[in-house]
Amino acid sequence: LLYSFSNLTLGNPSASRMGFRNIQECLLLSKDSSAPKGAMASCVFANYLAMVLMHLPTDGLPPLQDFLPSLPSGLRAYAVYVLAHNAYLHKEYKRALGLCQSVFLMLDGCYPVAMEYLYCVIIMCLINLKQQDEAREALIKAWNMAKPDGFLEPFIEHHGLMLGQIEACIKPAEPESYRQLSQAVIAFSRGWMAIHNPQLQSSVTDKLTPMEYSIAMLASKGWTNQEIAKQLSLSPNTIKHYLSRIFHMLDIEKREELKPFVNK
Repeated sequence: LLYSFSNLTLGNPSASRMGFRNIQECLLLSKDSSAPKGAMASCVFANYLAMVLMHLPTDGLPPLQDFLPSLPSGLRAYAVYVLAHNAYLHKEYKRALGLCQSVFLMLDGCYPVAMEYLYCVIIMCLINLKQQDEAREALIKAWNMAKPDGFLEPFIEHHGLMLGQIEACIKPAEPESYRQLSQAVIAFSRGWMAIHNPQLQSSVTDKLTPMEYSIAMLASKGWTNQEIAKQLSLSPNTIKHYLSRIFHMLDIEKREELKPFVNK
């Protein structure tokens, strides 16, 4: 997993593909009846994580929830994040929120990595439910938890799905941190799209800034200029100018044409 996702950021999609294939091969080996239950659980978890974070279907995989008891506490919490993220991708926002909130109620210790990723799903769901104030509060809490260790990976990986909250919350107060985050987002996005959607890699990641991509995501979901402006703490007129530039850069004419670029 580390090898595969590191190579995404490093811009080595062929190496990432090899890593993901090896993860699948490990699952096939672990299905041997002599394999320990914990080994099988780890392989199912790794395959779910790879598929969900790449926004690929999990059809054919054993149900991850059946293996949760065989995982250690911290990894179990992270596995629920994977299930919640998968629910989010299927637009089951309230279910995803419930999964995350149940984990926080039952945690028997502090697991910062799992907690940061759970917060990301909470933020994404609240945004899509248009509960901006609650989403902003959750983002600030997560950011303050991650900042002392410079743990930016969750924000990098979920930047596009956070639909502009990072721009609204982090950019004005911490421009240098935002600059570092933006550079990492661009690198990760190029690698991600080289695996997931190579035909659109250049059109999106090479032409749109993180701010423009966030606006494009919101617009593609049917948000009005006024709603986007409120989300990003900008004026509706500024959003209009951003959208004009986005349409020009992607060689399209209307919002409906954004969906193939930002939702695949």
